Amino acid sequence: MTLTIKGDGGVNPTLATTLQWIDAPVGSTPLAPLPEYPEPAVERSRFYLPVPLKYAIAMVFALAWLIFSIEVSRPWMEDLGNATHPIFALISLTFIAFAPGFMNAFMIISLLLDRRPARVRPATYPALSILVAAYQDPHAGEHCARALSWRA
Repeated sequence: MTLTIKGDGGVNPTLATTLQWIDAPVGSTPLAPLPEYPEPAVERSRFYLPVPLKYAIAMVFALAWLIFSIEVSRPWMEDLGNATHPIFALISLTFIAFAPGFMNAFMIISLLLDRRPARVRPATYPALSILVAAYQDPHAGEHCARALSWRA
């Protein structure tokens, strides 16, 4: 591995030696092996809702929440409209209560309907590349590599 640093145009052999373990195959790196993941204890049900149906269900519940919110807030809108202007009351309540309530209801229902598959540990992990910003500083990469090798 060679590392060219533009500051002096040369190669920093100390940094190249320090970073050499990054080019090694995954099995021969000095990193500790990853812990084994336990098998999932609970068998997931085979009932599956397609994504468009989940979207439709979430939208129906969110719209129902929006209609409920509008109905409940009518006295508040009338009082605020009498104190200011009815259009100001409508715009204020729309952006303070109705839109956030709709978005939160949609998000909550979507998260409740989402069923992620169990995590499976891959046989191999992809290689790792680290980009070090070292403009006009030939020692920044060496310092970063030593810090990374210390943590490994």
